[in-house]
Amino acid sequence: MDGILGDRPAYLARVDVHSAAASTGLRRFVPGLADAAGFDPQRPLTSDAHHLVRAAARDRLSPRQRQLARLAALDAAAASGIVAVHECAGPDIGGMDDWHEVRETDHGVEVVGYWGEHVSTADQARELIDRTGARGLAGDLFVDGALGSHTAWLHEPYADAPDFCGNTYLDTDAIHRPPVRLHRSGHHRGIPRHR
Repeated sequence: MDGILGDRPAYLARVDVHSAAASTGLRRFVPGLADAAGFDPQRPLTSDAHHLVRAAARDRLSPRQRQLARLAALDAAAASGIVAVHECAGPDIGGMDDWHEVRETDHGVEVVGYWGEHVSTADQARELIDRTGARGLAGDLFVDGALGSHTAWLHEPYADAPDFCGNTYLDTDAIHRPPVRLHRSGHHRGIPRHR
């Protein structure tokens, strides 16, 4: 990328959005990147390193650029006859500022918002719903990754990466226990999924 772009910041996500290539021009905006899980000096970044460069890339966009991108996406949906879309937001996807910008977007296509963040008690669920105004705690709750990025959490190592079984962000107890608590809180809860 640097050979083509020079010192310009660039972020190229893989189609599953669980890894990305990032130019040196972008990586320099991320202090401590080399110490983050999933860092590689030459290969695509995964895990925490990927979350960090994605945030840095997003921060390089102006509010006006983000708004124009949102409107273009909603216009394309409307042109296809789509009248409502779901926004599956979360702290490592777009962050709270982006979430509020999406919710404040005025457009004929309805945006139904869900927030994907792990909670372990009904009180935490209520507080998060109150703080975000989300329709429910659902969407992209990071449990692991995706096969194509070699980040899906496997029981055995990847055939082409014999020392690696993928990423895990939540343990099995954290995945299975919250649905009961959140059901008791009266809020929707999404099922963790692969992208």
